[in-house]
Amino acid sequence: MQNMQHRIDNTDDSHALRARAPAAPARRRRRSKIDRRGDAVLALRSAGARPAEIHAWLAAQGVAAAPSTVRRWLARHDRQTAGAVPDCDPDAELAALRDRRRLGRARSHRPSRIDPYRYEIHVMRSRRPRPSARAIHQWLNGRGINVSYPAVTLWLRRNPPPAA
Repeated sequence: MQNMQHRIDNTDDSHALRARAPAAPARRRRRSKIDRRGDAVLALRSAGARPAEIHAWLAAQGVAAAPSTVRRWLARHDRQTAGAVPDCDPDAELAALRDRRRLGRARSHRPSRIDPYRYEIHVMRSRRPRPSARAIHQWLNGRGINVSYPAVTLWLRRNPPPAA
């Protein structure tokens, strides 16, 4: 019983000490890299830009931020309206960004080393039992086409067999 009374006294003392202690200073939030261009980002967003497009625009401006950072920033600030006038025309920036992405997409396809064997692979895949990606990978390596297994699986996903 005496021990319990001693514990209660200690907790009362700690509560009194906490009440007298000064409050901890508020933590300062460091300005984000995106905050420096926040008005332009919000203007792009209000013009209809998607987070991925805003991320690409920021990268073109020299701001290195992860796509998830851009999404979190937008989630925090999206409800705000652009306070100051941005230093860019958001509609023109968005149109130029989408044009660059379209051009980049058209030029990005590079033929794979597997492409010349497309017909043979589709014939193999039409047979039963259907060979696995591993078997096709081994068949290609046996013919001297040195490609990785992930490259084969990606190629098979992107190149489904033609409909019969």
